[in-house]
Amino acid sequence: MNGKTFQSGYPLCWFSPLDAFTLGQAFENVHIFGGNGSGKTTGSGQLLAMSFLRAGFGGLILTAKPDECALWIRRAEAANRTKDLIVFSPGERWRFNFLAYEQKRPQKGGGLTENIVKLFTTVLEAGDRGDSGGGKQERYWK
Repeated sequence: MNGKTFQSGYPLCWFSPLDAFTLGQAFENVHIFGGNGSGKTTGSGQLLAMSFLRAGFGGLILTAKPDECALWIRRAEAANRTKDLIVFSPGERWRFNFLAYEQKRPQKGGGLTENIVKLFTTVLEAGDRGDSGGGKQERYWK
């Protein structure tokens, strides 16, 4: 991480003057619970994300929220990590044509029309669950 050696007890951030969140804890598990609008992203999520970026962590961020990519770009800028970003999106240099991949996939079942249709149907159903204004009324939760 950034060419430095860290021990598992190294504090990545502090929740209070007595409560450190350590490197070792970061590799064990992290869950942030709370209701919609409770500050998970802007509170503890922001603190942990910036701590990880500043410590040189890498990672993969997967999201369906429309504004999440811009949020992570701002975080990378704030942590001086923009050179490390690879944005994977239809409008960017890096993208993935899942239908072409399935059509040409060499493993068993690759290229079968039935599998391609099933994949496409699954993606369409996931798209139908998209953002409809947030909160408990999102079609996703139904």
